[in-house]
Amino acid sequence: MTKLLIGLGNPGEEYKNSRHNIGFIMLDKIAENLSIGFDNHKKKSLYARMKKDENQFILLKPQTFMNLSGESALHISKLFNVSVEDIFVIYDDMDLPFGTFKIKKGGSSGGHNGIKSLIAQLQSDNFFRIRIGIGRPNFGKKVNDYVLSSFSKSEREIIDKDISEKVIEAVKVALFESPIIAQNRFNKKASKE
Repeated sequence: MTKLLIGLGNPGEEYKNSRHNIGFIMLDKIAENLSIGFDNHKKKSLYARMKKDENQFILLKPQTFMNLSGESALHISKLFNVSVEDIFVIYDDMDLPFGTFKIKKGGSSGGHNGIKSLIAQLQSDNFFRIRIGIGRPNFGKKVNDYVLSSFSKSEREIIDKDISEKVIEAVKVALFESPIIAQNRFNKKASKE
């Protein structure tokens, strides 16, 4: 069986530390934790591969820019014959407070263009999401400007220490054990904190 973990973001140095790129940021940390590198390029896709037991795991960073993420996801899922139920997507969510995350399966895009693109291309919303809270912009600040703005130094420290550790643990449980176990364990934790 092959499982596909997608981090959403925008390629390019200028977006590297932006709120919208939390998917890329987390995927880099997960790859580092698993000691694998993103050394495969195919059709606007940058991905890493690993095998564990009988299973194969693909970590994907679409290089199409956020609004077209589904193109890369569809290509890689077809290439490796991954069913939609075995796709996991990490992305930013303004409806969750900064420093929190939730795991869920299915549902609407919630206005997130990357998720909209995935649903349209995969013709299904039946994939798992790991939604990472980035908080909301201050009154008067445009949503686009906010999601493309960089994390502050203190926010980045929280991401690099606290958030990434918890997300790495949750993702490993979801991929290597069961997404339902991860959901039950980490969604409870997140709501208590």
